Amino acid sequence: MDATFTSYSLLEGLGEGFYAVDAGWRMTVFNSIAAEWFGFSEQEALGRTLWELLPRVLGSDYEISYHRVMESREAETFITRSLTRPGRFIEVRAFPLGDGLGAGFRDVTERVEQERELRQALARKSERLSLVEQAAEAAGLGFWSFDLKSGDLTWDERTRELYGLAPGAPVDFAIYRERMHPDDWDAVQERYAEAINQPGGGDYAIEHRAFGPDGEVHHLVGVGRVICDPDGEPLRVLGFTREK
Repeated sequence: MDATFTSYSLLEGLGEGFYAVDAGWRMTVFNSIAAEWFGFSEQEALGRTLWELLPRVLGSDYEISYHRVMESREAETFITRSLTRPGRFIEVRAFPLGDGLGAGFRDVTERVEQERELRQALARKSERLSLVEQAAEAAGLGFWSFDLKSGDLTWDERTRELYGLAPGAPVDFAIYRERMHPDDWDAVQERYAEAINQPGGGDYAIEHRAFGPDGEVHHLVGVGRVICDPDGEPLRVLGFTREK
């Protein structure tokens, strides 16, 4: 089989756009996906310089990266806006090829938009959480969480204060039990177990006593919610504690 035909077939079977230039930036390869994307036929592209064919590349991320690859002979991958299709993003892989370079590219707009939506959702969540934390601080609430898989218990500083611990003091389930009034322990655990065993997770609220830093007894109210995975398996308990 002719080697040139085989190489051309491979380029067409990549499933992504591909073009190559020589050391003088003249097009030597321009596959059909590149032709469709940029609106030039292979015949129109071959022999012309990259800058002549795509003048908008000048001053862009493409030009900067391509010059680095041409000079360093080291490959680069980057994601940037399409210069020919507004609103689209492409991932470009530029690499040394012969005395020039090759550039493969594919449309990653959907991925970029999903990542952007995720970042925006996280930002909104962070903003809401910040507002909740500010409101909780004003109300004297202490937030806590318990990971049912790892057994890790997390308290904020207000919760530590309510249970008589110093700021930044280590927290675990044994310390929690130690700070709880022994006469209230069984009732708290029973209410806690009821919430975990409810299908899809349940809520609970209970009054109990805890010891302060000097051994004095504090009357507290604990409220929690069980968070489950999509299959209904309990994962975590989130809640807050306040003085009664």
